[in-house]
Amino acid sequence: MLLQVIRPSPDSWLDLALSHHRATHYEDACEALRKAYALIESSGALYDAEIFTRLPLFLQEWGRTAEGWSEFAALHIKRLPGRRPHDPPAQRWLDRATICDKTRLFLQRDGQYDRAILYGIQFYVARCTACFHQASLGQIGPMRSRRAISSLLKPLLEKAGLQALEAILVNEVAGILRAVPDIDYRASMVRTAMLISMHRLKP
Repeated sequence: MLLQVIRPSPDSWLDLALSHHRATHYEDACEALRKAYALIESSGALYDAEIFTRLPLFLQEWGRTAEGWSEFAALHIKRLPGRRPHDPPAQRWLDRATICDKTRLFLQRDGQYDRAILYGIQFYVARCTACFHQASLGQIGPMRSRRAISSLLKPLLEKAGLQALEAILVNEVAGILRAVPDIDYRASMVRTAMLISMHRLKP
C-alpha cells in the first residue's frame, strides 16, 4: 500500500508563522512566512496583499528594520504572487492600498512620521482609484470630501507634529483625488513631500 505524502500548504505555514509571532519567536516566524510565500508563488494561488506585508513588519519587530524596509520596497515595485497582467485594475489598486497602509504603519513604528504621511495619503488615493475602476462612483464622492480627507490626515499630522499643515494638505489631496484615475502618482508623492519639507524649513 502506497502512503500518500502530505505536503505542507501555504495556509499551514502561515498559521505556523502567526504562532511563532505570538510567542515572539521572530526568526522562526519569518522563516515560516518565506516558506509560505514560496509555495504561494509556485502554486499561483491568490492571497490577500496583507499576507505579504507580514514579513517586513515581523522583521521590524525582530530588530531588522533595514531588511524589513527592503522587503517593503520590493512589494512596491513587483507584482504580487498569484497576480496576472490581465487582472482587473481594481485588484492592483487594492493591493497598492494595502501595501501603502502597512508601509505607513512600519514608518510610524520607526518614528518616521513625515514619511508615514506620504504613504497614508497614497493609501487613500489608491483606495479611491480602486473604487473608480470598480465603478463604485457612489463611494468616490464621499471619499473626495474635505471632511473625509481631513479625517485621514488629522492622526497622521498629529503624530508628526504638523497640525498646522492640515489645510494645505487637504487642498493638495483634494486636487489629487479630483484627477483620479489620470494621476501621475509619483509626481503627486514628490509634491506632497516637498510641501512637508518646506513647512519644516520655515523659521
